[in-house]
Amino acid sequence: MKGGLKHNTMKNDTNLYLIGIIALIVGALLTYGLFPRTEFVDKTVIKEVEGPIKYVNQTTINEVIIEDASFLLTNAIKDAWDRELSDNEKFLTCGTTEYDEDEVVLSKVKTWGYHWIDDDEYNVGYQARFKYDSSNDDDRCTKTWNVLVHYEDGEKPKVSFR
Repeated sequence: MKGGLKHNTMKNDTNLYLIGIIALIVGALLTYGLFPRTEFVDKTVIKEVEGPIKYVNQTTINEVIIEDASFLLTNAIKDAWDRELSDNEKFLTCGTTEYDEDEVVLSKVKTWGYHWIDDDEYNVGYQARFKYDSSNDDDRCTKTWNVLVHYEDGEKPKVSFR
């Protein structure tokens, strides 16, 4: 009888360990799924004060994933040029002149940002000024484009511009 009790106790201990491990795994998965990784809140706070009104723009970042996200912009510029812009007739046309890809240069990124859609999907958008300059001195032009690059794991980036 003693041997039977010992075996039954070991079986109960094993079951308790398995239940504990399963509970830890389920708890970790629920925590990962329920709590967002990033949340950006842009809000304008207007306070009434005596004298002139002061406007304060305040951005609250609840969690920072990437300390320096500039590599996202660098990758988006490269991917947009390689995948779409360098051979797109609409993009290579400024005014009434169509330029070759080596005659177009990105001169300035005015604004840019990124937005995480899901764990494996995000967008990088930027507004940039491009200079068009051909070998003919009369053919110079500057144009500003809004470019959006959509990334999803396992797929090629998708580029749109206007």
